Amino acid sequence: MVSLPSLRRLAGRLGAVVLVTIVAAALAPAPPSAAAPVRPSPTRAYQDLPALHHTGCVVSQSSRAFKACRFGDRNGRHTVVLVGDSKAAQWFTPLERIAKAQKWRLVVIAKNGCSFARVTRMRDGRPDRKCEDWSKRALRTIKQLRPDVVVPVTRWGDGLPRGARSGQQTEAAMVRGLVAYWRQVLRTGARVSPILDTPGPPSGDAPACVRKNRDDLSRCAFPKAPAMRSSGASAAREAARTLRGVKAIDMSRHMCPRSTCPAVLRGILVYRGGSHISDTYATSRTRALSRALHSSTRGRLGRR
Repeated sequence: MVSLPSLRRLAGRLGAVVLVTIVAAALAPAPPSAAAPVRPSPTRAYQDLPALHHTGCVVSQSSRAFKACRFGDRNGRHTVVLVGDSKAAQWFTPLERIAKAQKWRLVVIAKNGCSFARVTRMRDGRPDRKCEDWSKRALRTIKQLRPDVVVPVTRWGDGLPRGARSGQQTEAAMVRGLVAYWRQVLRTGARVSPILDTPGPPSGDAPACVRKNRDDLSRCAFPKAPAMRSSGASAAREAARTLRGVKAIDMSRHMCPRSTCPAVLRGILVYRGGSHISDTYATSRTRALSRALHSSTRGRLGRR
């Protein structure tokens, strides 16, 4: 830092105009570095998955397998179930941390591309019966477990009434399908705390955008409203409003603090691919998720 006596000597030699220039430069904040590190590295973002994906517990969309895997405190007296598709799996790490901290058992029932709902979705122009069979078995398993809390998450916001062979998929059908399953879960005495689907970049490749625009990350931000409309959030929110005692958790308010959703927040790359968030970002929101769960479950799970 330039001392005041030094500045006075400079004033005599260089004149007031030059002095003002020097002082302004000294006091101006340093510009952000274009090379500031981002975690995870955009070149490795696709591998930034929750450990759940390395356990074999997430069933592939084409498989008829069914798995219910236990994590957290496996001897815990209380149980929370995370159920849904890959958008459910992305919240595994923070939810496991919350479960362990409170000595709860965590059961994960996940299948890529499948909603925990009494609904039919089309795949390659045909009804996806594998998803229907999986969701029915998931419901039976949850009833047998009689958990304290169930956290469903779905990517999809539309579908057909279960059993339909063709037709126009609608949000109304998905809402009815979600309500039908959540209502049965509520009858077991469990709290239902759905996490709304997260918005994603229209390009589907935030890491690539960050790699190309490290000097101006604002180019990788996108409007929140249309991204939310194209997600499954609207159907889940409406289903939650339909059922008394169900309060949806909206984590998008952390991801998109204003009307836009940045690709990088506080040096963390939010997305690993598509609309899926990176495990690094999900882990960074553990406390926020814990507070949201505490509110949604009326104090059963999570901390203020």
